[in-house]
Amino acid sequence: MAIEQFRILREKGTERAGTGEYDSHYPSKGVYNCAGCDAPLYTADHKFKSGCGWPAYFDSIPGAVTRHVDNTFGMKRTEIVCTNCGGHLGHVFEGEGYQTPTDERHCVNSIYCYWTTPCYFTSNCVTGIFPHPYTHRALGRNRVPTAT
Repeated sequence: MAIEQFRILREKGTERAGTGEYDSHYPSKGVYNCAGCDAPLYTADHKFKSGCGWPAYFDSIPGAVTRHVDNTFGMKRTEIVCTNCGGHLGHVFEGEGYQTPTDERHCVNSIYCYWTTPCYFTSNCVTGIFPHPYTHRALGRNRVPTAT
């Protein structure tokens, strides 16, 4: 796992705006999974163009993301983490006027996740996601180790 992935997921860092590979990634189908534990977090349907410089989602897969109050930098924000492993994803902002079903913007770091394509082998794939996040690894990605 890259040092930058560890810094963001385990040390609550932030990647520079506009530098993440998923900022301008808009597939019609698929799932964004946690790089730390493979848990599915967001679907392609949740993603929208916010222009903020980071990937933006209006909602997450139910139960996949946990919210915490973050009082760093002298302001009150809502941090979002992976429910399964606690990996830092970014922050949620509300009431910004985006025309989305929730009027929320989950502003996340691209490095927190990897994208999986829809499964076309439906007889072997319960979730419709390939690779299935709980049965085999996504190709080319390494899990983020936990801090020791």
